[in-house]
Amino acid sequence: MHQSSYALMARFAQRVSDHYAGREIHVLDVGSTNIGGSYRDLFGFPGSKYVGVDIQPGANVDIVLSDPYDWTNLRDEAYDVVISGQALEHIEFPWLVLEQIARKLKVGGLGCLIAPSRGPEHRYPVDCYRYYPDGMRALAKWARLTVLECSYVRGASGFRDGSDEWGDCHCVVRKPEQVPSSSKVSSRKQSTAKHRSNPLELADPGYFDNERPEVIEVICAAGLRPKRILELGCAAGTMAKRLRQRLSPETYVGLEADSFAAERARAILTEVHVVDLNTAVASDLGLKDESYDLLVALDVLEHLYNPWDVLADYGRKIGRGGYLVASIPNIANVSIIRDLVAGRWRYVAAGLLDSTHLRFFTLETVQELCAGAGFQIQHIHRLLNPAPDMTSVRDLDNTLNLGNVSIPSLSKAEILNLFTQQFIVIAQKPG
Repeated sequence: MHQSSYALMARFAQRVSDHYAGREIHVLDVGSTNIGGSYRDLFGFPGSKYVGVDIQPGANVDIVLSDPYDWTNLRDEAYDVVISGQALEHIEFPWLVLEQIARKLKVGGLGCLIAPSRGPEHRYPVDCYRYYPDGMRALAKWARLTVLECSYVRGASGFRDGSDEWGDCHCVVRKPEQVPSSSKVSSRKQSTAKHRSNPLELADPGYFDNERPEVIEVICAAGLRPKRILELGCAAGTMAKRLRQRLSPETYVGLEADSFAAERARAILTEVHVVDLNTAVASDLGLKDESYDLLVALDVLEHLYNPWDVLADYGRKIGRGGYLVASIPNIANVSIIRDLVAGRWRYVAAGLLDSTHLRFFTLETVQELCAGAGFQIQHIHRLLNPAPDMTSVRDLDNTLNLGNVSIPSLSKAEILNLFTQQFIVIAQKPG
């Protein structure tokens, strides 16, 4: 075992120790044979019960598996933590092993996988694979495990034992309570047929590089001076870079589903987690309650299957008197109403009808979304598109003509809402 692998597992072990805080847990080490070292001592903290398994007897092996791909001599959902280091590259069918790991993990249980991304051949008894983060995520996806963190050592690790030649890839996973209905993996058997006009094939090349200067101006105009920022969907960190330049926070933590965007964001933010917000629980990421004073959620909540509980979960990480800044598209925009009257609802690469939007909001439901998560709205800024001609608009009793449809008895505020493309909300946790 090389030092970088041991160090990565040590970091995970500390995370497990902090998470379970002395409660009794069962740890399963898959491929545990001691070849130059083992992870056993890392899981010797109070409450932890470590079991090492492998396909043949050896040093540090407590149980020999009955079958490499069918662990019938281990109980299902019996382990709080499953780890595996320097084993997956030697397994011919690793996806089958991931299935077994998922079966043995308790619901809510954590796992850590470590394998090389490069390096010379070393057969024990075979040497089949090298792993990049996408490969680890694919295995987790197959086993329906939620990825909490996944990355690899690109350059120098700082160790002098030859660790650098392996470029360790590590992946932290969690067994979700259930497979979300929004999951793209609805079946292991997927058709190769392709629809000729599938809107999900649309792509916005600038999606991860939006600076959002108007949001930064709203934050600064409101006088917010947060020291610890948590951002949901930080993309490539472009907006975070500008915000850090203006506010100089001590800590800026980002959560992002896209691994390539997250890798770029790591050069800007204090810390970045590659996670699926649909399934990742905030406490499993090591985020402590009331430890941040600003939660940022720009153009992300509408992409989630359950944005209500996600906002409530991550909202708990904001201390009393802290703030939420969110930008949320307005489905009650005049362009949508006009198209509906004409019988059109056409998904696009980006905008109000972004093809990846799962939820749609109006001003009323934006207010309910914030209130239900424990935030009181302090200010709502409206991004208008299309821009209305307000020169002849009265305070009350206006009529809006949309082609062959007219909407009478509108107030000036209602006119503004209808022309709002996005609501930028500043909401506060009661002190």
